[in-house]
Amino acid sequence: MKKLIACILFALLLFYTACSNVDAPQIMQAPEATRAAEITPAPTATPAPTPEPTLEPTAAPPDYSDQWFSAQCGDNAIWEIEGSTKTLTISGRGTIWPKDTNNGERVLFDLKRELAQGYDIWIWDIVENVIIEEGITCISNGVFYDYHLSNLTLPKSLKRIEEGAFLCAEIDTFFIPANVSHIGEHALRDMKVRDFQVDSRNKHFTSENGVLYNKQMTRVISFVGNAGVSFLALPDSVQIIGDCAFSGCKELQSIALPKGLQRIEPGAFFESGILEIVIPEGIEILERSMFCDSALERIVLPGTIKELHEHALSCPNLKEIVFMGSPPAVNGYYVFMDCPKDMVIRYPAQYESEWTKNGAKTWQGFPIQSFDASRGVPDRL
Repeated sequence: MKKLIACILFALLLFYTACSNVDAPQIMQAPEATRAAEITPAPTATPAPTPEPTLEPTAAPPDYSDQWFSAQCGDNAIWEIEGSTKTLTISGRGTIWPKDTNNGERVLFDLKRELAQGYDIWIWDIVENVIIEEGITCISNGVFYDYHLSNLTLPKSLKRIEEGAFLCAEIDTFFIPANVSHIGEHALRDMKVRDFQVDSRNKHFTSENGVLYNKQMTRVISFVGNAGVSFLALPDSVQIIGDCAFSGCKELQSIALPKGLQRIEPGAFFESGILEIVIPEGIEILERSMFCDSALERIVLPGTIKELHEHALSCPNLKEIVFMGSPPAVNGYYVFMDCPKDMVIRYPAQYESEWTKNGAKTWQGFPIQSFDASRGVPDRL
């Protein structure tokens, strides 16, 4: 009986196995190359770049030629814009509010936001002429920052022009009235003006060849009338060149400094177009950012130079520095930042031992080269 049961179970097992193999796929051994091809994934095709969507032309900004606007711009002053003449008139008395008053809501320059109605336009798209009427005594901080104007009329009543009031402005004609007694720091910095003058009756300031001076012409305040000027010679009376006095004067390529110059303040030639300059004897310090980001290619420094401050000679085009004396102290970081690696430092042969201590062939990482100072300042390399 046991044998019979075992035979029946074995038969059932064979029958089940046969039924299971009826629909099974035939597995064949693929050649080696075929199997490798199946294992290696097919290269993914680089998708074609998606073309940028074609932008619909932006609608033109609103036409203000027949419109008129008015609002308060001081405790006792109002502004009006006449669209047909592109003229901004400020009337009243006292002070025009500064740029940052009330989170910018009272800023004349920021009227572009209000008037543009969502369009990105500038105030000079609306205004070409500014008239400040009699009674206004003070133009506050940054009021006309970056304005581009054809005409500007300042009143005789004006007494103060505060810090940055006309910073970066471009104006064809700029005339400072007789009663102005205060011009704040950087009030006229980086301006571009073709015709600049100070009323000869002004007791505090004067001008010559586009340069704003104190009345005694001992201090350069700012080179305001710099448009189209490539060379400038300062008068012998000048003792001080003020902070950022020639900043942004990109058309100015050459300047003659007086022998009696005593001090040049920080940033004096920042981002200027000066290509070559000779610093006169007596100057002891090259102040912070004095020539930073300028077009300077060559500079001659006197034997009186004792210190170089941060970013003083950070000039990407500087090829040659001529020292007429001993190596100065280098104070602060990045004095020579952005200078070309092959810039050459030149020094008088009589100071050889000071420039080549311990057999040094470089100074501050730049190659050094001596010259015969008995013949004066050497020619350019």
